[in-house]
Amino acid sequence: MKWEGFIRAYETSIGHAFDDEQRKAVQHGAGPLFIMAGPGSGKSEVIVARTLKLVLVDGSDPRSLLVTTFTEKAARNLEDRVSDRLLRMGFKTTLDELNVGTLHSLCDGIMRDFRYELYHDVRLLDDVEQSFFIHKELHDWLQYTPREFWDAFQFLHKTASHKFGPNLWQRADTFKTLLNRVTEEEVSLEALLASESSHLQKLGEGIDIYRKRLAERSRSDFAHVQERFKTFLSGPVGKTFLKGDPERHIPPLTYVLVDEYQDTNPIQESIYFALAKACNGNIAVVGDDDQALYRFRGGTVECLVRFKDKCQEKLKLTVEIRQLLTNYRSVKEITDWCEHIITAQPAMVAKGARASGKKPMESDRGPAENYVPVRRIESKKYEDVGVELAAIIRSLIDQKFVHDPSDMAILLKSTKESPRNAGPIVGALRQAKIPVYNPRSKAFLEAEEIAAMLGGLVRLVDQNLLIGSSLGGRLTESIDGWCRTWDRVTRDHTDIKEYIELFYEKLKEKPLDTYLKIGLIDAFYRLLAFNPFSEWQEDPERTYRLGQLSSILEAYVSVEGGSSFKMSSHRDGRLSEGWLRGSFYPRLVGFLHRAELDDPEDQDYQIVPGRVQVMTVHQSKGLEFPIVFAGSIANAPKEDDSAYMLEDLLVPLSSNPRTLVSRSERAIQDLVRFHYVQASRAQDVLALVGTSTHFDKARSSIGLPEEGGQNGGA
Repeated sequence: MKWEGFIRAYETSIGHAFDDEQRKAVQHGAGPLFIMAGPGSGKSEVIVARTLKLVLVDGSDPRSLLVTTFTEKAARNLEDRVSDRLLRMGFKTTLDELNVGTLHSLCDGIMRDFRYELYHDVRLLDDVEQSFFIHKELHDWLQYTPREFWDAFQFLHKTASHKFGPNLWQRADTFKTLLNRVTEEEVSLEALLASESSHLQKLGEGIDIYRKRLAERSRSDFAHVQERFKTFLSGPVGKTFLKGDPERHIPPLTYVLVDEYQDTNPIQESIYFALAKACNGNIAVVGDDDQALYRFRGGTVECLVRFKDKCQEKLKLTVEIRQLLTNYRSVKEITDWCEHIITAQPAMVAKGARASGKKPMESDRGPAENYVPVRRIESKKYEDVGVELAAIIRSLIDQKFVHDPSDMAILLKSTKESPRNAGPIVGALRQAKIPVYNPRSKAFLEAEEIAAMLGGLVRLVDQNLLIGSSLGGRLTESIDGWCRTWDRVTRDHTDIKEYIELFYEKLKEKPLDTYLKIGLIDAFYRLLAFNPFSEWQEDPERTYRLGQLSSILEAYVSVEGGSSFKMSSHRDGRLSEGWLRGSFYPRLVGFLHRAELDDPEDQDYQIVPGRVQVMTVHQSKGLEFPIVFAGSIANAPKEDDSAYMLEDLLVPLSSNPRTLVSRSERAIQDLVRFHYVQASRAQDVLALVGTSTHFDKARSSIGLPEEGGQNGGA
């Protein structure tokens, strides 16, 4: 297919023409390409079009392309768009063999497809499974490693007891963070063991044990699968993947396309350049350093900022740079506001803070007509801010200024309904009878449906709490509370209570030392089928949280082994005391009791129609709304954040080092990017929400102008 015919057919399929920069990015030929893609610039459409151009115009075999995205949801979206555009262009085929996904999933899938001998029958642990694996397989190392070691990394478990130090789960979490970052920063085990620091040597010892246990159990984690993939690429099987094999009808790798490159970490950067070198420098990266939000998960914005120099260093090639300059999302005032945010702080205009040569984005929509698009909602007290915001939203709904309440989003750093976070705002909305979707409104275990389900599961395995009541401390208090919630919500539901009783009748009929056939997951879904749980599933917030619990239970079972209760039954109607004391309570219940299940990032967030969306800024990434109410404007830079301290500790030991600016500069830069992403979600109206004190702090932290937008209703 000729280029002219392709671009004409593609633009017809989407109903509009590409602008000049978009078209040049799609048309680019051989060699490295850097697509700077700011908010609302149509980068997703450019990625899809470039992928199809490589196949339909350049004649690339879909199997020879590697397209990586940041999340599985983004990968599914890209695949759907590719199929949709092909259909609209008149093609009846699909590109099912296209390699698209997160880098973790692609590394895992490619090594399986090529039957890599060092990855035979390996199971890839997800984040929660890795936590359970560490707690189980490194139990003794975690427990007996001296207190001094854990004190050296106190910045990773700040809530630990000063008297007793971190408990076993806090130790497991600290170790997990350290070992993942060691791998992602490309710090070798040898470098740790040779370090002058006894604490880093001890860390190396633990990582060595962990990796051996992974191999023994045929497991890998997200960080380690990338390390294995690097080894795979340098071996004979990997060379077949890279160079192809005509006799086996395996095409060579010809092109790599990477989305959200600003969130790449050093080991991923090394992989991408190894792939690019194998396919003659044919790599395109798409990203925006101004939208880098994931340093706390290892994302390294410097990978994008230095991409141009790395291409020259690693590939000996000059990169073509295309900046998508037009913002098709926001009106001019919001686009200009975002540009002010990203350039007002001196730390953001310092050398190396942003990709070189960036130009200001311009709005395709032009200025707003007959209204003020950037404004303040400000009062002296935070409670009054909530009341005023609720009145504005009520008016917008009643006067039909929005098609649906879900056209409005309240963006915050935390959506916990506490006095300093979402509490006063969401409380005022509910008081005004405004429907709200805030699935992370409270601590996970405080949600009624979660407490009740956990109480039900505890009643199944420890009916009279003979073990649970003997554990002591906050754990027993939580277990008692869950069971009280279970008793309360099931008081009028005889069916579910009869199921529990029947379970125990069958248990007592079993001879000693036999095994029950029902599994923990099976029990969860059976309870879910009864009221009140079946009724609760009509509520999207309750359904969201029950889905989280389901994933945690499945992760626990996958690590623990088997799907059944493989515990000896007792005549007194309870399961094996050893399993309850050694696994169920300390591992599963302990994880739930301490887990931070409300992390800010949730890439699979689903918009619920009919409700005002309340979400974190991280959850809003990749989304857009006609009206955005931007809270958390008073955030201050936190240079003592663990992410910066880990960088300072590990980057000097990395085989792929980089230059770091001071912690204070990194903290300011990340805070500015946070506010930039928050503001750039808005299409028509951006309302800054806070108290007068909040606005004063924002002027010093992110350079908010004195006027801060016009005050008043939207």
